[in-house]
Amino acid sequence: MNIENLEVGKTAQVWNLQNQPRLELRKAIIKARMMTGSYILQSDKHKFTHFIAELLCQLCNTENEDIVHMVTSCPVLSAVREKYYVEMKKEILDSIDPIKWNTFCCNKMEITRLILDCNNFKGTLNISNELITKIEEKGRNLLFQLHTKRIEVLDALYNK
Repeated sequence: MNIENLEVGKTAQVWNLQNQPRLELRKAIIKARMMTGSYILQSDKHKFTHFIAELLCQLCNTENEDIVHMVTSCPVLSAVREKYYVEMKKEILDSIDPIKWNTFCCNKMEITRLILDCNNFKGTLNISNELITKIEEKGRNLLFQLHTKRIEVLDALYNK
């Protein structure tokens, strides 16, 4: 979360939900938890259990599960990611030079930062407030759908 963009008395972008349905608030809560590091993944469980819990993603068993893995890499979540991320990327590329995109969004960590808090890139990508609002909404939808799919798969694994 980019705390430099936070101002006293001004609502953070993630909570800019006036006159929205209750589902949008749920999506914002999930996103805020991911932004602030309070969304619990295997890497967090590993730390909290004094290294007893496994680091490996329980969905795919290929990499350690942290926020970057969940948002950009987990193959089990790829269908969800493709659906929402492609939309977001297209929206951005319609507004900025592809060279800027390739410069600033060239790795998984930067893409994760963009999805979690697009304000990180407001200056570097020269994006308008209108585009920030669109990216925020698309990011909120993406993260909520990733969360939903993750919970669904974990429930199926645990309830066998």
